Amino acid sequence: HTKFRKLDTEPFTKIIQLEDKLNRMLKHLKDNDSISLDIYNQLRASGSLPGILYGLPKVHKPDIPVRPILSAIKTFNYNLAKFLVPILKPITTNEYTVQNSFDFAKQMSTISFENPVIMASFDIQSLFTNIPLKETIDICTNRLFENTDNVHNFTKDQFMKLLKLSVEDSVFMFNNQLYSQTDGVAMGSPLGPTLANVFLCYHESKWIADCPSHFKPLLYKRYVDDIFLLFSDASHVNLFLDYVNSKHDNIHFTSEVEVNNSLPFLDIRLDHDHNTFKTSVYRKPTFT
Repeated sequence: HTKFRKLDTEPFTKIIQLEDKLNRMLKHLKDNDSISLDIYNQLRASGSLPGILYGLPKVHKPDIPVRPILSAIKTFNYNLAKFLVPILKPITTNEYTVQNSFDFAKQMSTISFENPVIMASFDIQSLFTNIPLKETIDICTNRLFENTDNVHNFTKDQFMKLLKLSVEDSVFMFNNQLYSQTDGVAMGSPLGPTLANVFLCYHESKWIADCPSHFKPLLYKRYVDDIFLLFSDASHVNLFLDYVNSKHDNIHFTSEVEVNNSLPFLDIRLDHDHNTFKTSVYRKPTFT
């Protein structure tokens, strides 16, 4: 089961088609005064290249799997994707997201509980390639245009078309063969983390709100695909894991539970005693 398919078109021909599709759309927006000449020139594609897929070995995992990375810098829609990131930013956070590990450490240092708690971390498998694009594009446009019919001078329809153009036609070379990604966010796209966050922010709010109270986490904090959780009982970890894994066909969570009151999360090591938390720097065994 793969998110990629081979293309038989000659790369040059395919790129010209894609550039043409994007430039026609941009010209239309410029002629309608939706975008300025400056933005038109900034986003217009010419002399583009297909992305290049390469792999980075995950040396800390058994059998050393390879993490595929797509270099998208010269692709026809790279500038457009970059342009859309700040527009989508307002819908990429919610009460459960943390900005970075400093932010997280600061939040944890102020927390204490009266009763014993269990720490766990959940991880989402291959998040970017499993983000359902069509659904996520719908979520983005519906959320952005919830209370308005104009965002940055774009109508809902125009914005949706731009968003599709910026992520849908991800073509890249691998072993001298042209491929396209059929679903999910391309890993090298500037919109990768943005769309992943929009998608998860939208769903997790519902999942947590609907979660049966007898195993609901006391705390849920997420950084992109890593989630830190506190439960009042060790048995709740798997109950919650099964619950969230039943929620969306594309999204699969794995879990890790504290050992000796200690758990690594992001690049932090958390220790708790008497229900207050201490944070210290955590390095993976592979850290050089």
